[in-house]
Amino acid sequence: MCPYFKLHTGKLASEIGVKTFYGKRDGSIPNTNELNPDLLVAPMAKVLDLEYEGAPAGYTEQALKKMKNPIFGNIILLGALAATDSVPLDREDFEEAITVSMPKDKMKINMMAYDMGREMILQTHQ
Repeated sequence: MCPYFKLHTGKLASEIGVKTFYGKRDGSIPNTNELNPDLLVAPMAKVLDLEYEGAPAGYTEQALKKMKNPIFGNIILLGALAATDSVPLDREDFEEAITVSMPKDKMKINMMAYDMGREMILQTHQ
């Protein structure tokens, strides 16, 4: 799980008044392929009553090919969510959050993943 979500999910939920958590247990998010951002963003958009148009075909494969590791799917997703303003987390906040919990040599690639997710959403909605 992304360090930001791990540290702040409960606090954020209490601030916005969330009483129900959605995920794999209730079927909102699939049990497999959960690193595919579209499979996570679409149900989140539904829960939040937001319109969501999926990313262009092949985007997940493109992201995994460029990042070379599916573990970055959650960071790509976080960047994508930030671009929709569904998650109050701009680039500087994300960078600050991972600075305290991530080895320095992993910072650049994680920022690249965040930026990739953000750009995918911004390009889709131009």
